[in-house]
Amino acid sequence: MQRSLPPALCRRAFVAGAAASLVARRSAASRVPPPELRLLDWSFEEARPFKRRALVAVPTHLGEGRRAPVLLLLHGLGEAKQGPEAGVFAWLDRYGMGSSYARLRHPPLASTHKRRDLTDARAKELNDELARRPFEGLVLVCPFTPNVWSYKNTEQTLDHYADFLRGPLLERVAREVPEADTSRLGLDGCSLGGFVALEVARRRPDGWGSLGVVQPAIAERKVAGYGDVLAGAARAHKTRLHVESSTYDPYLRVSRLLHAAVLERGAAAELVVPPGPHDQPFLRDVGTLEMLLFHDRALRAPA
Repeated sequence: MQRSLPPALCRRAFVAGAAASLVARRSAASRVPPPELRLLDWSFEEARPFKRRALVAVPTHLGEGRRAPVLLLLHGLGEAKQGPEAGVFAWLDRYGMGSSYARLRHPPLASTHKRRDLTDARAKELNDELARRPFEGLVLVCPFTPNVWSYKNTEQTLDHYADFLRGPLLERVAREVPEADTSRLGLDGCSLGGFVALEVARRRPDGWGSLGVVQPAIAERKVAGYGDVLAGAARAHKTRLHVESSTYDPYLRVSRLLHAAVLERGAAAELVVPPGPHDQPFLRDVGTLEMLLFHDRALRAPA
């Protein structure tokens, strides 16, 4: 049985996660992607009010003429403060995007960390699922996520960011990545990126086949409004929804409340709470793995 932690333990888990993140920043993984992905590093001329850059990871395994759904991934606050270089490579360098992708393509899955956030029982469930239906793959688009809280007008910055994602960024993906099927589109974000993903969905709720958040850094007072956004997208656009936290995540309570708010509004949503704190080793072992598999399934599900 999973339980919420008392505030003191949550604070300690958050501090531990921050320390682990600092270590990860000092020893970021190699930027060489797995053979299953090739990388495109894009910059955009317009740079106001925030830097516009994105890393695009394109599957190399699709086969001639085949296309894959597109998943936008927004990163956390640490990389937002460090700037576009750290931001666009955050999912690849620090959050385990490439290794998780390769593991899903080549099961069986097992934990890769001494903490074993991916439990043996969950690994067996995922391996059974992958045996029934292999992971098919996604075009992964990782834009720089600005620290919107640092801007004088946060709402206006979020307006500009949503317009950038749904405008110049996705237009370029459609134009320059023939493997990308932008009619099947997903959005997810971790921590700060989870908050920004929800705000983007609030502004542009249409067109998403899947929406998710991983350990979203949101305030409890915002939960009802975000529940409206997600449930509305599910009802109006058949968007499939995913909420992911972890047992020592300071945002576990709000993640559970967000999931409950969606259910209360008559929509379906998946809730996943593996063991682990709010840190990058959690993402590399299980957090990113669960997220990628959800979107691969959701974006290929019958309409």
